Amino acid sequence: MKRIKSINKNPNPLFTLWLTQWRDEAAADGKQTQYTYSKALSSLRKYPLPLPNGEAAKVLHCFGDKICKMLDGKLKQHFAEFGTYDPVDLPVVQPHPSAAAAKKSNADKPFSHQDSSKSMSLDTGESDSEPKQKKKRKNPEYVPQYRSGGYALLLTLHSQNLKDDSSQDWLGREELQRLAQPLSDASFSQPTAGSRYTAWSSMSTLVKKGFVIKEGSPARYSLLTSGSSLAVKLLAAEDDISADSAHCSMPKTARENGEILSTASSAVSSSVCSMSDLHHAKKQASPLNVRSATFTVQTETDSSPAYTESYAGSQASAASSESGLSIPSFTLYPGNFDVVLCVDVGETRPGDRGESKKTSIYQELRNNNVDFDVRKLQVGDFLWIARERVQPVAGQLQLPLAKELVLDFVIERKRMDDLAKSIIDGRFREQKFRLKNCGLRRPIYLVEDYGSIKHFSVPEKTLKQAIINTEIISEFFVKRTKDIKETAAYLTIMTRYIQKTFSTMVLESCTRDVLKRTDLQLSCSGQQLMTFSDFDSCSVKNRLMTVTEVFAKQLMQISGLSSEKALAIVQRYPTPARLMQAYEALTLCSEKEAMLAKLKHGASKRNIGPTISKVIYMLYCKSDLK
Repeated sequence: MKRIKSINKNPNPLFTLWLTQWRDEAAADGKQTQYTYSKALSSLRKYPLPLPNGEAAKVLHCFGDKICKMLDGKLKQHFAEFGTYDPVDLPVVQPHPSAAAAKKSNADKPFSHQDSSKSMSLDTGESDSEPKQKKKRKNPEYVPQYRSGGYALLLTLHSQNLKDDSSQDWLGREELQRLAQPLSDASFSQPTAGSRYTAWSSMSTLVKKGFVIKEGSPARYSLLTSGSSLAVKLLAAEDDISADSAHCSMPKTARENGEILSTASSAVSSSVCSMSDLHHAKKQASPLNVRSATFTVQTETDSSPAYTESYAGSQASAASSESGLSIPSFTLYPGNFDVVLCVDVGETRPGDRGESKKTSIYQELRNNNVDFDVRKLQVGDFLWIARERVQPVAGQLQLPLAKELVLDFVIERKRMDDLAKSIIDGRFREQKFRLKNCGLRRPIYLVEDYGSIKHFSVPEKTLKQAIINTEIISEFFVKRTKDIKETAAYLTIMTRYIQKTFSTMVLESCTRDVLKRTDLQLSCSGQQLMTFSDFDSCSVKNRLMTVTEVFAKQLMQISGLSSEKALAIVQRYPTPARLMQAYEALTLCSEKEAMLAKLKHGASKRNIGPTISKVIYMLYCKSDLK
């Protein structure tokens, strides 16, 4: 017969009782000590031996000086009351009233499947310590906030789909940002204060959620069926707002005179908002349009010069785009703008060219107290802009979007080792061609020395010849510097010179085509300049190119045919079809081979030459190039 060993399941009943009471009281008061008492109670229940006093409980986990003194105090009180340290008729621990109320409310609930499962687990002896399966949370439906970036993008793409006169249901990034900006409180180009995100950051969310599809390069954005449904819901939610609230939000002059409201609505529809198409899509005027009209009414009533200039500028730009005339969309006057140096984001990353953080151009410019703006530049590494000084508007969190004009100076920085690599992989000619045709009239090629010129993959003679050709043939101003500190010093001097020169000028915006037909005269009191958005969109490397641009790139692949020669050819023959027609008009083969020989190119008006002319003829007219 086996010996039966008796085990006391609760060797310390008094300590267990008191710790349970303290835990429940702390839980009822919302104190964090409830977790300490709970851990101490769990540790006590695992201890199989009786403890003579609270001091002896220090050997257990989670029993500190305070709990041990509290136990000793309760033990003395128990001895004074009952005359013994043994438990005497221990009372049943009553739950706290809040816990009892919760238990009663659960008892009043009707029987459910979950209750039956709980009771079954008790009957079968399943342990409560088993991990409970967490309920899967349903992802809430994505709804963008009013006048957020996602809200503006959805409504703009939805309005594009509703246009009857448009054959395309997609928009490019630049056009989409321009049309969506009036519908968003946040800027699509400038990040909000204390953040690196712009309103355009919402586009990635719309693409991930399946509301918008992104295709092609450059990217084209179009609305999917789910995105159209969400846009309709947003407009419907706007319609559900009571007319009284919309009426109260209108100024008194608009309520008294309905003609002003209609005039304001027409002004909004003719401006960059472009949301007037929603009125033609079986939709009534929503509070969104009422709010836009309300803002326009207030500005018209106040006869604000800022509104007059902005509205006149939008009308002028529309007229200039239709008629081809050069009418400035806006003008920056002396004292109303700042000249700022723009640095390409690649120049501020230490390590891209073997530079440490201490020797980067970013740190050198800061040491010279030069204010600059870091942004992505499609062409060049440094340029200067005239940025409008904007004042905060009462009632608006964000500053108004400042107008920016690009000044006619752009710098391409090439360190000597990078110049050698660009000559090998072909970037050297392509970058010069893009810099020459970016629209800015004063391109500068900055060559920075780096170590010994004799140890590069390109011979020293080739590097020197490339620099001379850039200055003489390509007609760039070439600046040589010995290190990064001298480069930063040159940028500092250029910044101060440009600031002094342009600060007293009247600057007008114009198109790129108008800029090509005029020359830069720094002695004049006014200048016509491109906007930064136009410059950025025209300089994109992978943008949709015209047949003439592709033809010029194709010609530049011929050895010995520079960008100036290619430009002279495409100016005379804009497409390959025109060139083929010119060849077909000649009868003799010798005439065809020499057709382009006397074509002038560049400022020196030199001939293209018979060799290049013959190569082009053989390339486009001969099936056998041998």
